[in-house]
Amino acid sequence: MHAFVKKLKTMRIGDAAIRRNPVFYASVSDDLQALDRADLHQRRAWTAARTHETLSFAARSAYGQRLGGPTQLEQWPLLEKSSVRDDPNSFLSGPTLFVAPASTGGTTGVPLQLTRSLRSIVMEQACIDQLLWRLRADARDARIAVLRGDNVKDPSDLQPPFWTPVMSGRRLLFSSNHLSAGTIEAYARAIEEFRPSVLWAYPTALEALCLLLVRAGRKVAVPRVLTSSEMLAPHIWPLAHEALGG
Repeated sequence: MHAFVKKLKTMRIGDAAIRRNPVFYASVSDDLQALDRADLHQRRAWTAARTHETLSFAARSAYGQRLGGPTQLEQWPLLEKSSVRDDPNSFLSGPTLFVAPASTGGTTGVPLQLTRSLRSIVMEQACIDQLLWRLRADARDARIAVLRGDNVKDPSDLQPPFWTPVMSGRRLLFSSNHLSAGTIEAYARAIEEFRPSVLWAYPTALEALCLLLVRAGRKVAVPRVLTSSEMLAPHIWPLAHEALGG
């Protein structure tokens, strides 16, 4: 079942059924738009309510019960990744029938296998959609090149392609692990042929791509860049503008 859901998420029908599930998407989008219009006091109240709800869920997990179900965030100890990796079931809360498998990118060396509710997936997608909307791009139809933590192929395989199409060809997943001076020309040609309207990347992967392009004397045209999951260093934006023109 988990393998089926993982495959479905990379297909257009799965995009509509899972990431933009109509049961949740409209209400989640309304919540985000209301939050966007809220003042500071309302935002703080919203954050406090969500934190309380999250801690209530966490307290019902086996891990939370071992801690006595603390009600305040500061009462919870710092959580090591190894604890989640070694006993992931201790951190589950609620029904597990309609859930989807997930994993972290492993950029710190400890990838984690996770279980996500459908609503959490929709919430994430709605947040991304709003950011793209601000860039005047429709996430449902935009051609998006992705340079994040996707495992496209074995890192030791240095023969292109270093990318794979998903979402009926509307999205091209690139491997950040294969970026190098020896492969940058293949990446540049693939981006040019794909003609993305958006590049969605980890900031560190974006920096590596742009540095390699500049050093190779190459430029590719990407009108919009969206980064997430890591802090964006200030020097990366002018670098991206120089290499991509976006």
